[in-house]
Amino acid sequence: MHVAVKVDTDIDTSEPFRRQGSLRRVLSSLPAGETQLSVSAKMIDRPAVSGRSVQKAYSQYQQEYSLIAEYNILQKQEIPGVYVIPSAQSSLCQKRPTPYTLEQCSVKGVSWGHRPKHRASLCNKNTNKTGASANLWFGVLFVRQGLYQGGVFRFNIHIPETFPDGGCPHVAFQSRVFHPLVNEDTGEMDLKSGFPEWHRNVNHLWQVVDFLRQVFHKIESRSAVNQKAGDLYENNKEAFREQVRLCVKTSQDRVYDAPAIDDPHYITFDPYNDPLHGPIREAVFKPKEKEEETASLGYSWVAPDSLQPFSKPNS
Repeated sequence: MHVAVKVDTDIDTSEPFRRQGSLRRVLSSLPAGETQLSVSAKMIDRPAVSGRSVQKAYSQYQQEYSLIAEYNILQKQEIPGVYVIPSAQSSLCQKRPTPYTLEQCSVKGVSWGHRPKHRASLCNKNTNKTGASANLWFGVLFVRQGLYQGGVFRFNIHIPETFPDGGCPHVAFQSRVFHPLVNEDTGEMDLKSGFPEWHRNVNHLWQVVDFLRQVFHKIESRSAVNQKAGDLYENNKEAFREQVRLCVKTSQDRVYDAPAIDDPHYITFDPYNDPLHGPIREAVFKPKEKEEETASLGYSWVAPDSLQPFSKPNS
């Protein structure tokens, strides 16, 4: 296929090519007053940002979002008899209001235990000037049945810096707990029987809290870290019950102790005060009044005592 093209021979090709109608402004390759050598020197002296520091900065925010998600999941589980709240220095609580339910209004705080040196050692890692760790959660366990019934055991959850990628959280009780899975010297609970390895997106903090509650109802002594408690539970149940009664009574006697840490989220308790707690108690136990239905149910052409359509007279 041949196409005929007419060539205009009247165009003068002797003049050089010129761009017509361009609005682009051509800038100099170097700023005014600077030479190629000075620009190169500035590029050499520029501090390099390592990939590790950038990754560490991003990992901090990723951990914060993970902890927010973990706490939301924990609230939705509604584990009975357990109250958990992040420390005030936690990233979850910085510059954010703290929600309290009606049941938590009478809760004001809790003591740390009877071993000051032990209490201090538990918070040496990743602590700030107030003594509270940014990855520390406070908790209280109320045992409502079983051998430990009536016990009020305070505990701290220490979340490692590598969370959630690796590293199982640590749970340490703040008063003496006589239990096969609780180290009597440090107060730390052994979680290996429930979490041999910590897997991201498989294990969650609410599972740790639920495991903590269950071990007081179903006692496991095969992997005991407190050998004395394990031996008594297997061979002398009456002596074991006596030791449990002592630790339960100790926990009850220390309920109103003043806290040993300057953190507004650390849970403490006050004795019952009827003028203060009475109205809250009445509001909790008051049955809900049935609200009158004021909304219109729509138009109807059926009389109340009839099933025939259009039996209602016009009004």
